Amino acid sequence: MANGSAIPVSLLIDPITDTDGRLIGTLYIATDIRARRSLEEERLRLEQNLMQHQKLESIGVLAGGIAREFNNLLTTIVANATLAVDSLPSNAGEVEYISAINTAAEHAAALCRELLAYAGRGQFIIQPISVSELLHEMGTLLRVATDSLTTVAYQLAADLPAIDADEAQLRQVFMNLLVNAAEAVDETGGEITVTTGRARPSASFSTAFGVGMG
Repeated sequence: MANGSAIPVSLLIDPITDTDGRLIGTLYIATDIRARRSLEEERLRLEQNLMQHQKLESIGVLAGGIAREFNNLLTTIVANATLAVDSLPSNAGEVEYISAINTAAEHAAALCRELLAYAGRGQFIIQPISVSELLHEMGTLLRVATDSLTTVAYQLAADLPAIDADEAQLRQVFMNLLVNAAEAVDETGGEITVTTGRARPSASFSTAFGVGMG
């Protein structure tokens, strides 16, 4: 090019011969293939994006299936532990141990339900949801989604009004936000603070997103 930079070309070389078949020259044809290469790069990018989407979808299906199976097993453990406690005298020493098993199994079952919700294994259900309570319930799942050197602190308002939303979708939004925050934290570790509260949107925000100011 005029500025001295190189451009990709497709080069065709053909011999030039006379009537007796003797080589008398060479024909060179160079074709600018920048547009073709750009299209090829775009095709590869789209293919990679599709493969990544399919991979994530497969992981979601696998995680949902495993979580569902674990949840079924844990439901059985909780049910039998409850029956065992009910069949024993209240002062029996075994009650404490069985109750501990029951509590651990219930926490594990709650984690499985969070995984199922995050994997999107269900239909959209719009219902009143307390954002602070939902974040509190997701504490374990959010903690394991961050690096071991990163700590997560919560400042959750207790008096927030419920919002109408799909719980699984909200869980996914919160998880994505936390993962993005964790990726932005320095490799040596740090703290992520999750805060909920009331805020009145500014006039510019309301205009841009069509939010009412009533």
